Amino acid sequence: MKKLSALLLAVALFFSLVLAGCSASKQAQDANKTPSNLTPVKVAYFGGGLCDAPFYAAYEKGFFKKNGLAAELVKVDFNTLKEGVATGKVAAVTTSWGSLKAVEQGLNLKVTAGLHAGCVQGVAAEDSPINTPADLKGKRIGVEAIGGQPMTTLIRELTRLGIDPEKDVTWKAYPSPQLQQALEKGEIDAYVTWDPIPEIALQQGKVKRIFSTATSAPYNQEYCCYLGINGDLVKKDPQTAAALTRAILEGAEWSREHPQELAALALEKGYISGDSGLNARLVQNYHYAPGWDVKDQLTNIAQELKKARVFEAGTDAEKFVSDTFVPLPGVALEKKGS
Repeated sequence: MKKLSALLLAVALFFSLVLAGCSASKQAQDANKTPSNLTPVKVAYFGGGLCDAPFYAAYEKGFFKKNGLAAELVKVDFNTLKEGVATGKVAAVTTSWGSLKAVEQGLNLKVTAGLHAGCVQGVAAEDSPINTPADLKGKRIGVEAIGGQPMTTLIRELTRLGIDPEKDVTWKAYPSPQLQQALEKGEIDAYVTWDPIPEIALQQGKVKRIFSTATSAPYNQEYCCYLGINGDLVKKDPQTAAALTRAILEGAEWSREHPQELAALALEKGYISGDSGLNARLVQNYHYAPGWDVKDQLTNIAQELKKARVFEAGTDAEKFVSDTFVPLPGVALEKKGS
């Protein structure tokens, strides 16, 4: 599994570049207060999807300002790594347990809250004999990035089913918009990626769903996306980190309560593309439930990643999560169901 673990580290470099330079954020913020006495922060979003909806909402609905922050949204993507321009002092980013391997290897990122479930689907051609993940043994699976969240999600599921994710399947990477084309050309047998790509293909009758983190247990009871904040900011300026967390959690809550308005706003402002009605339906399936205590959940996930040989054999899952998940002052995180 060393080869797979090495591939997963590709994500680490991207996140480390995106978050580079935040160690001096406290001094920069103190020296650059805006005239309205708001603390300036840069927040990354990937664009094109709804996973960053809490960030869009927090910005557009004034939740950053409400919490004393002058936020700047910085659009990033995996090309940012190649272009070498990801040197901005970005304080926060939507992250996932797919990036935990990078954290295990030293990425200075802390999880401060959960945001929502859902947003990843696996599909196969409508006339394919593949109906469930159990049918993927010996198949070619398309992903948008080796080591990304969709791939890591399916690794967990395959491991549960006794399918070796390194030996029993073949992973092939394509830009997300090209996955459906690769399926139709017969280059892959199935693919797993972020919405709305698979949902659009489903609505067009081109594919059938074989896996969904919005409906497939236990993933529909877990966060797929978390709030990640640079570790130095959390350590040196926990008050600003807490303000960021509160603002984005308010954005997640607003997204849950206003799916139609969110979909329209995200389209109008150019955060996402596609159909407003489709995006609104997706948001309603994402189970926005900001504020849960995610420590136990992350511990279970870390243990599964260790079993799947994504994590190193010597990694202590409980200690890893204790070091990674950081509750912040003034941020109320409740147990699920409380």
